[in-house]
Amino acid sequence: MTFLFFHSCYLNPMKQGSVELAFVRGYELSNQQGILESKSRKQVYSITFKTLSEVPQRTMHEILHETIMLDEIKSYKSKNKK
Repeated sequence: MTFLFFHSCYLNPMKQGSVELAFVRGYELSNQQGILESKSRKQVYSITFKTLSEVPQRTMHEILHETIMLDEIKSYKSKNKK
């Protein structure tokens, strides 16, 4: 499976042709729009789309803007210690 990583989000191809847009620091986002789901994950929150027309452009712009601002204000440190 191939992942596209940008700041703290990535695209994850799913079964049956859908795509998940996942935010590594989703637990730190406000999710005021109420569309991000944890799917039983502690850190990553995401939204899944089956078609391009399902993407709420204004809402996604807001979430991506918040994600970029979060990266600029507070750099990400992985919780996995190697």
